Amino acid sequence: MTCTMFLSMWISNTAAVALMVPIVDSICEAMFETRDTELDRNRGEDRPRTRDQESRRILMLLACAYSANIGGTGVITGTPPNLVVLSILNDDYGSQHPLSYATWMAFCVPLMLLNTVMAWLTILLIMRLTLGPDTSGSNEKEQRIKKVILARKGALGRITM
Repeated sequence: MTCTMFLSMWISNTAAVALMVPIVDSICEAMFETRDTELDRNRGEDRPRTRDQESRRILMLLACAYSANIGGTGVITGTPPNLVVLSILNDDYGSQHPLSYATWMAFCVPLMLLNTVMAWLTILLIMRLTLGPDTSGSNEKEQRIKKVILARKGALGRITM
């Protein structure tokens, strides 16, 4: 959520979520597989998911969408309604209003961070209520997720000009 929130401060909310969807899918793929050989063999294939797996994926995608919307409030240029507020202040008060890029961030970034934590806790609560506690080995899942992310990063190749 923090990555999507930060991206959304500087780019469009839609673009931030679009960037995160393949990452969420890769993480879900790594979480739901039981063996490393399945990860390599089933790459590119859509496998049927259980209800529990699909619920976890949906909650992760919702977390991205919520954090993108929350992140857009952090800076004036983060989302178009923020610019409308600035325009109205300029029309009503001219250049006499105290709102600037820095004062907006000083007021909104702490609220943005608080709202992101509250959204994260809400999603965790919803996940706990709908799916129950996660009883699978989380350390094993974390290692598998790290392996998938590093493999996908390596497949991208070097950055060139």
